[in-house]
Amino acid sequence: MTEGAFEARKWGWRQTKEGIVVSFLVHPNDINAALAIAPLGTIYAIGFREMPEGDQSTGRDTAPPSPITTPEAGPEDRERAGKPKRHFSELSRAQQAGIACNDERFQVWACGLRGNVGMTADFVRNECRVGSRADFDVSPRAKAAWDSLYIRYMQETGQMAVSA
Repeated sequence: MTEGAFEARKWGWRQTKEGIVVSFLVHPNDINAALAIAPLGTIYAIGFREMPEGDQSTGRDTAPPSPITTPEAGPEDRERAGKPKRHFSELSRAQQAGIACNDERFQVWACGLRGNVGMTADFVRNECRVGSRADFDVSPRAKAAWDSLYIRYMQETGQMAVSA
């Protein structure tokens, strides 16, 4: 059994069908190697204690970095920051497939396990008989294959009614 402790900043909170997903930002020097390489789905007992605002116990800046001003953020990130979110159906099919392959529910449906984006992407390419997601945006046959696959996923997971 691996044990450890680290300081983290609450970074995200969202609700899914399976439960609440809480995301934390951890400094790379604080992460335990065993935690970093543990497979997704590993179960942990979590304890927590709120640190007072401005606590400099780690010597790190307490303000969360802005995703727009971090050095890793490119021009497309700054451009996207001002745009409203688009509905899934308004995205290109290549974007839809990329989002779906990163969705744990889609991964479980496609491959029977969570956290394997590569295997899920291989499944999508094989099922739709394409060499790349980019084919979904240029080939009418590939577009229809993706639409059919995604509708099948939505129906088989109860997210869309099955037509009679």
